[in-house]
Amino acid sequence: MKRFVKLILVFTTLLTLFSVNIITGRAIYDSSKATNDATLLESYYRNVNTNLSGEDFRRNLSEVISAGYQRHPYSGGSSDVATILRESDADPSGNGNVICIYTGLSMPSSQTGGAYEWDKEHVWAKSHGFPNDSGVMKEAFSDAHNLRPALASVNRSRSNKDHGIVTNPTRTDYGNKQNETTFEPRDESKGDVARIMFYMATRYGFDEVSLALVDDTTTSASSLNGRFGNLQTLIQWHYDDPVSQSEIYRNNVVYGYQNNRNPFIDHPEYVALAYPNAQGGTTVDETKVDAVKQAISRLPDVITLEDADAINSAKAMYDALNSLEKAKVDNYDTLKNALNTLKALQEPITETPDYTYSVTSKIFSNVNQTTDLNGLSWTLEGTPTNQEGYIGFYQNAKGIQLGSASKPFSRIKLTSSKLTKITKVVLYASGATGINASLSCNVGNQTASEAYSLTKDNAAYEFMFEQSNGAVSFSIINNSAKAVYVQRMDIYYTEVDLVPETLILTETHSSLKVNYDSATLEATEVNLRFGVKMLEDAYHPDAKYGIVIVDSSLSNRLVSGEQNFTTINDFVSKENYLEISPVRVNESGEEDANGAYYQFAWVITNMEGHYEDTLSAVIYMEYNNKVYFGISETNSLVNVATNYLEEDLIQNEDLKIVLQKIIKGSEQDSSWLPWV
Repeated sequence: MKRFVKLILVFTTLLTLFSVNIITGRAIYDSSKATNDATLLESYYRNVNTNLSGEDFRRNLSEVISAGYQRHPYSGGSSDVATILRESDADPSGNGNVICIYTGLSMPSSQTGGAYEWDKEHVWAKSHGFPNDSGVMKEAFSDAHNLRPALASVNRSRSNKDHGIVTNPTRTDYGNKQNETTFEPRDESKGDVARIMFYMATRYGFDEVSLALVDDTTTSASSLNGRFGNLQTLIQWHYDDPVSQSEIYRNNVVYGYQNNRNPFIDHPEYVALAYPNAQGGTTVDETKVDAVKQAISRLPDVITLEDADAINSAKAMYDALNSLEKAKVDNYDTLKNALNTLKALQEPITETPDYTYSVTSKIFSNVNQTTDLNGLSWTLEGTPTNQEGYIGFYQNAKGIQLGSASKPFSRIKLTSSKLTKITKVVLYASGATGINASLSCNVGNQTASEAYSLTKDNAAYEFMFEQSNGAVSFSIINNSAKAVYVQRMDIYYTEVDLVPETLILTETHSSLKVNYDSATLEATEVNLRFGVKMLEDAYHPDAKYGIVIVDSSLSNRLVSGEQNFTTINDFVSKENYLEISPVRVNESGEEDANGAYYQFAWVITNMEGHYEDTLSAVIYMEYNNKVYFGISETNSLVNVATNYLEEDLIQNEDLKIVLQKIIKGSEQDSSWLPWV
């Protein structure tokens, strides 16, 4: 996805003037649940004995959070788990989507949708203690505190792996890392995962399910014993990634259904009692806490690379606090967002495959065999060339070895299960010395235009597609009795599905920016700004975007689709348009890497003497040999100034006088246009 930073510096002060129409959907966000009720929490935890520690404290806490628990079915019924998740994990923008815990993606609330299908992810994998939705396991199986929406491809590749630090990942996507035994979620989710795991070990640690967190990352090999790792890593993640507002929100939503809470979200300090550790802390230095809060409050609303020292300094001060002190830093989310923005600015833009698998074992031992590799099923077909009808399969440092001099093959086909919206496929392969073999690739019925001859040196063979659907098939035709080695395969999906028609849902706004002489209260510079917010799912990274200024009669024809153009230059005869780089923003118009909108803005400068000139601004999108136009805004400086005064949007009394002068002294000059 493209990132744009500089433009926001120009227009940030104006963005908060505008709102946007929200597209409603099945997922419902209730902002009243984003904060805790102190009286409710005091009552709920009144029987917690904080003089206990370790297992004794967890047992006491388990009794509190188990009392009055109301189970909802995993599926079926009007208030099953999926129903709860559509509210507990609803996109705060109100667009009707849900947010994936492992990617941050905003996904349609239905659980089908091609590349954006989501699963009900058991963060404490169900195979670790409660594999069935029956008997004594029913409550743990369907506990919504442990279930989160997760992008299906990531969830299925994670499988039942332990949580821990991954130093040599075999798969990386969306900031998550994993190998054969361990899964490390993206930084933004680590604390969320840790507190869910603490909850499960406490809630179900003292009944028949008997869950337990351990200092191990290989429990998945014996997953039915209720053990899960790695405890020490989870404790560290809890302190590194404190409770966020989204966790508070979902805790309140789930409480409304299940009548029980995750105590480690309400009281992060309970972790030090449940699992005593050096970072827990026993006292609070209010002076240190206030200093950290002030350092965070001084961070700018819009983060640039120049703010790195201030951000890192605030982070160092925060890290020096103990857990009790950290719990009192109520503006930590501001620091967290600043750190995420700085990280995005500092890291180079790299293309990451949506699916990848590195061959580290003999994954096939025969033809017509199907094997699950990182959550995707692959089937191997082959035709031997020797009379015995055998193909050799061996493990090699170069990957899996297909064929040999004594057991060669004439044709091998490696086929995945069905996928959607594939744009690129890469196979890393090589052959023995003297290899004479060709490599091709299909997605469904579409054959890539690229075809290759294998070499003895490992290489990345890349195949391009146009949002193709179907199974991926690699075909190798071998004209020599030589071995072929397959080391890795990568598959790329389209990040955002382009639906050009949704462009008409964008909302266009106009506003003023006025500089004036404080002594005479005369305007020295008056600008008219046109700005557009559009929903993220209407944006495509390969499209060209901008705003065009035209008269109102032409803008109506453009928006209605009466006129069609292949490129923006086909209809522009004057310099009355501008290509604009979008900036990702949140609902308030603030730059936000995880925002649900894209912001475009353009300021028409130096309009003195042309206050009544009416301008129509229309957003356009040029993509795939067609130009699309969004809703237009027709306005003038006088109209906007009048609206500001009538709606009492201006608090500065001097500026009110300046605007009154603009309205009173406006001139008509219809021959003037800002681009001439």
